[in-house]
Amino acid sequence: MQAIPKLPILEFTDDALESIRKCHNLHDPGRMEEAVDILCEWIQKQEHFLRKDFPRDYLERIIISTKGSLEKAKVRLDKICTMKTLAPKYFQDQDLRDVKHVLDGFKFFVLPKFAPDYYRVYFVKGYAKHITANDFQAFYKYSIRFCEYWMKHDYFNGFILVLDFTHKDLNILEFITNNNPSELHQHIVAYMKVYGARLKGIHIVTSSKLADALVSFIKPFFGAKLATRFHVYKKMDDLFETVPRDIFPIEYGGKEKSIAELHDKWFEVLNSKEHREYIKETVKAGTNESRRLINKLNDEYLGMPGTFRVLKID
Repeated sequence: MQAIPKLPILEFTDDALESIRKCHNLHDPGRMEEAVDILCEWIQKQEHFLRKDFPRDYLERIIISTKGSLEKAKVRLDKICTMKTLAPKYFQDQDLRDVKHVLDGFKFFVLPKFAPDYYRVYFVKGYAKHITANDFQAFYKYSIRFCEYWMKHDYFNGFILVLDFTHKDLNILEFITNNNPSELHQHIVAYMKVYGARLKGIHIVTSSKLADALVSFIKPFFGAKLATRFHVYKKMDDLFETVPRDIFPIEYGGKEKSIAELHDKWFEVLNSKEHREYIKETVKAGTNESRRLINKLNDEYLGMPGTFRVLKID
């Protein structure tokens, strides 16, 4: 990749490509090309992959998502392909206008501008008075479209998750009681382990008396390491001591478009004919599990079956 293509909704600084590569020691001339070459060579040896012609830009983003580790990149790509086969419900084509009334209950999107260190802010604003188990299904499928979008288009170091649960109409009790723990766990695994959404921090803003119950419900799904990255505030102003106010919507005194405008713009992008066609095409990059090689070595230590060449780092 010579430059990050311009997008209708996400913004990049001029130094983003070079600086993010440098974070992972992949900025020297030819270094990233070599890494992608090694990953391409490994892909050709995976008999269970139904597709082997992944775009080089896509593979570069996989490598960035694993902080330059080629063995982890192999595992990540394998997991993405496997998920398309084993969890097809997340990739079914659907006109999102059918569930827009549900999605409006939780407006969520990625803020256009970077936070410090090239992190993206994944922002959720809750409004819903009533939340059903089916509503959560719609949220989960919608967010997988986000994952596929950032894997195809974005270039960043990780996420900062911000949940604004301060709206007076939001029913936090229903958020807890109607959220199927198994489904929530599966969804977080998809985000964290499959797509590799590295979380720098999880920030929850709420003055509700149920704040402790909410955190106690959510935190275990993220594991011990990320449990230390949870932060709870009673008002948004407290959050801005950690994350710059300027990149937030105008409702918070920021310089960005309004919450409604950003939500609607993301909805338009993710429900566009182009992105829906992309999802249908990428589903073909699944796996044939009957052809998967059985690796007798430790997968987490060596990576998936195939070549174990590594990129030399001086």
